[in-house]
Amino acid sequence: MVRVSAPIQIDCYTVKIPVFFGGGNNFDACDMFVEGNVTGANATIDRVEYHPSFSSSFVNLSSFSIEGPSSSTTYLSNVGSPPSFEIYVTTDPGESFTLEFDEISFDLDANCSGTPCMLDVEIASGHPDVSYDINSPVMSGPTSAACDISASRDIDIFLDYSSPIAATPGELVEIPIKVRDNDNPTAAMLELERLDIEIQTIDNYGGLIFQTEGLTGLFGILFSPGEDLNTVRLNLQPTPGNASFTIPLDGTNGEGQFGILEVQLQEEPFADGEAIFAFEYARFKEYDAGGAGACCSPSTQGDGTVTFDADEGFPCQDNDPEVLISIQEPTALENGDLSFPIFLEAVTGVQDIVSLTELLVELELDADGGLTIDSDTENTVDPNYCLSTSCSALGGEYPQNGDCIEVRAGGTEVSFAFCTGPTTAGYPVRLFNLIVSGGSCGCVNDIRIKRALWDFPETTDDKCVLSIDKSIFDNNQTFCAPSHQIEIGCTSTVPVPGKVNLCQLSPSSPEYDCTSSPPCNDEVPSYDFGWFTSPACSTSDDYQLAACKNDFLRCGVSTFDLFLITRHILGLAPISDPKTLIAADVNGSGSISVTDQIAIRKVILGIETQFNPNVPAWRFITCGYSFTNPSSPWSQLPDASVFDYVAPSLDEPCFEAIKMGDVNCFNLLNCGDEEVDGEMVLFLGEETTGLNPGETRVYLEPDSFRNVAAFQFALQFDGTKFGYDTLAPRDLAYSDGDNIAQSEGGNSLLRYAWYDESGYSKTLLAGDDIIALSFDKLVSGSADLSGFSLDTAALQPIAYMADGTKQKITLSIRSGGKLGNGFLQQSDNTPLEESNEQKSALGAQVLVAPNPFSQKLLIDLGSIPTGSTASVSIFNSIGQQVWQWQGSADGTLEASTATWPDGVYYYQVKIDEDTTSGKVIKGQ
Repeated sequence: MVRVSAPIQIDCYTVKIPVFFGGGNNFDACDMFVEGNVTGANATIDRVEYHPSFSSSFVNLSSFSIEGPSSSTTYLSNVGSPPSFEIYVTTDPGESFTLEFDEISFDLDANCSGTPCMLDVEIASGHPDVSYDINSPVMSGPTSAACDISASRDIDIFLDYSSPIAATPGELVEIPIKVRDNDNPTAAMLELERLDIEIQTIDNYGGLIFQTEGLTGLFGILFSPGEDLNTVRLNLQPTPGNASFTIPLDGTNGEGQFGILEVQLQEEPFADGEAIFAFEYARFKEYDAGGAGACCSPSTQGDGTVTFDADEGFPCQDNDPEVLISIQEPTALENGDLSFPIFLEAVTGVQDIVSLTELLVELELDADGGLTIDSDTENTVDPNYCLSTSCSALGGEYPQNGDCIEVRAGGTEVSFAFCTGPTTAGYPVRLFNLIVSGGSCGCVNDIRIKRALWDFPETTDDKCVLSIDKSIFDNNQTFCAPSHQIEIGCTSTVPVPGKVNLCQLSPSSPEYDCTSSPPCNDEVPSYDFGWFTSPACSTSDDYQLAACKNDFLRCGVSTFDLFLITRHILGLAPISDPKTLIAADVNGSGSISVTDQIAIRKVILGIETQFNPNVPAWRFITCGYSFTNPSSPWSQLPDASVFDYVAPSLDEPCFEAIKMGDVNCFNLLNCGDEEVDGEMVLFLGEETTGLNPGETRVYLEPDSFRNVAAFQFALQFDGTKFGYDTLAPRDLAYSDGDNIAQSEGGNSLLRYAWYDESGYSKTLLAGDDIIALSFDKLVSGSADLSGFSLDTAALQPIAYMADGTKQKITLSIRSGGKLGNGFLQQSDNTPLEESNEQKSALGAQVLVAPNPFSQKLLIDLGSIPTGSTASVSIFNSIGQQVWQWQGSADGTLEASTATWPDGVYYYQVKIDEDTTSGKVIKGQ
């Protein structure tokens, strides 16, 4: 067995790793051969020190090979024995590297005449004959303590600049890199064995060129790029044959310059720039002839943002307010692509009117895993800011395809320009959405702004450079492309609305609580439509994944669910599907009862914001989960909602959502309104008899109420004129104060929810009322019902028939009392518009309602004299006739209007020589 011990730090540059042989006992072997390598964190092999019986055949910067003698040699495996050899590795401070073995072979024949045993060891596959004391081939590199702690040395390394830096177009700006010996301010020099720094440079706007050069006399200086193009390293070492080198100091402040960071500004298309400088690390080893020189990390100064000001209008900061390009957090589309909105807005968040002229935005995508900018990006531009005018004459930075946007460079860049102007726009303006697609495990690391120019009309220069807000990428945040989608398995499978909390758990401690916020410590990012990325994209370890969700509480929940639960409780239509049983048990009791119905009704009415504090709004099961006892599934949750991933499993996380309270899977797609099959009109009128002083009572009368199993609506009224008091039951059974709830606001709101508690349905006769509502009048004078309306945002106004047919509920205000059969007569059809010539007795007799209308229009002709003929015509806004009727019978006509476009319509009613007309509107 090969045993690798933990790294031992030598100094702030180097660690050594002892390597031992032996499987628990001493053994004899010939022709030992070991080959290995180090990778990561700029790790290099400084040297290999070996036991006297070994020899080194090869050592370079990343790999090594060791040979043992051809004669029989005894290898000791006890802990107290010296290591067989030690590998000295130099690496970045505070970073980790990997040590692996490529080949290990030896001959166990006592006479050294046998065939060597060869182990083709690949640590990544976990070879059993190689062990690590730290249980991993990943080793820790050296750490550098602050100088003022480890060596009582107060030394600074800093960038010497002030911001902004005045510059000219195309100028090479030099930023000195200096050292300051605060302990010896009058010293003439600082003598060192080694000095290393790494500086990260982030070009905020694109076009800057970074480089370094050494000072004359420091021939040991070494400049190299970092792990990416945004980092530079400076390494100072003695020249060959020397033990140290010196940095001259000024003898006054202890300061000396040892390097230069050079920044080249562009001539075109803009001369200004802005960059962020940040020291990643700095370390040095001070020279001491006795070898006791300090090896530590000095303090660093100069981190921050520097502006290169070439007096070219950068950025558009002279404007009030300052305007910028904003990259906003992405959402996932229904196909899983990520969509990043790109806005033009004010830095102060104000709204204003601006003029767009020659606006240019060039973006560059930094992503991995095969992610690219999708060509659909070109279809997301607001047409107001894409007038199909070619920008090619303005230069190659502008789109060259004859349009305002172009995806380039194989999907890594996009150029957007508005070349026709000026055009006014009120910012914030969404210019387009950058859509990223492809790659199941890829991530967007950054979206860089190469150029952001604007011929701003209020500036004196030709163009100015816009500021950029891409704070969504702060703290190295990345956005990984989602590869999995959580769906609701109902009669039709639809995505979960919004986001889902996904907890990544350790199998040894799978703790989470879906009713708490947050539900766990380690969450997997998710996007809209239930999209998420499997953690297996970034880890090969075993883990568990739990799904939680507590928003969209009322999604899919309606009074029809209450009706279906009633039929289950009464045994009229028992629920057999285990997922539906789980959805109906909203209080988590392990059974379905009236208590669950009470909790659901309170949520519909807005009385409660949760079904039960201990029950989440959504439950989840793993896809394909089989309930061992489908008739009693509750005992099997929540364990069923945890996905177990065992590396290297090919299984991918998959969940199915159960929406609590929803037992019929209606309106789950985006939790929008349900599609309806017809329309029910509720007429709201005022009662004038049997009232107390200061009381107003209104009634709600449906135009048709046949086989209704459940219905709901939200009634808005003017809270400055009326104060709600009580509900009075009328002709509808099971309707009382428990069916209604009030929400206070500027204008008051009443929510009403009813279902047939017998489990069947109800039918009312013409003229029957559903309920009456009593109000206190808060102002003097006659009651004004014009402020009453249905609030469709608070609660979808809908009625359910026993067979599942759905009708949209609309409201019509009636000003007069009931006459005749109590149906439609003397109703106020505001806002009908008639000319003075057309106002007649016929105009007071005819009623066209509701207004606005949706699925149907009712025309009440009143009483037609015997022998008279009548005609009704309806025209659209351009004068085309869309409906007509002629006859002699009086009563109510019904025009089916479901297919009519929304808009204004005009009607004309003629009875003999009398004519009346008016206007009605289709749509809310």
